[in-house]
Amino acid sequence: MSRKTTYIVAAAAAVLLPLALFLHTFSASPLPKPAPCTGPLPSTTPPKEVAVFAVVTGVNHRVAAYGYRGGSLFERREFSMAGTLVKHPQGDLLIDTGFGRKIDEQFHTMPLMSVRSRSIVCGSLR
Repeated sequence: MSRKTTYIVAAAAAVLLPLALFLHTFSASPLPKPAPCTGPLPSTTPPKEVAVFAVVTGVNHRVAAYGYRGGSLFERREFSMAGTLVKHPQGDLLIDTGFGRKIDEQFHTMPLMSVRSRSIVCGSLR
């Protein structure tokens, strides 16, 4: 093998091996299956006036790889942003499952492509 061929093979290996290792980090990594619950379930008798509602407040249009490890870069998904409303005779309870009060700080930890919509989202909250 000539010296030039050796350099080309070494350069290709130096580029392709790290690339393959990086792409491997996007492969699925399933969690172990949990053991089934064998204990008794608690008895509940909620009042008839109690109701639980899912309150969808927005949708994020992304690819599946954005949402979970092993997701496809070509499969489009809608990830919803939601809260929960519990209607109760003694008072209603709204559980916010979104960004919360520190939304500006959270946007600084997001990938650059996600930050594009920052002014739109923050503007709608103020």
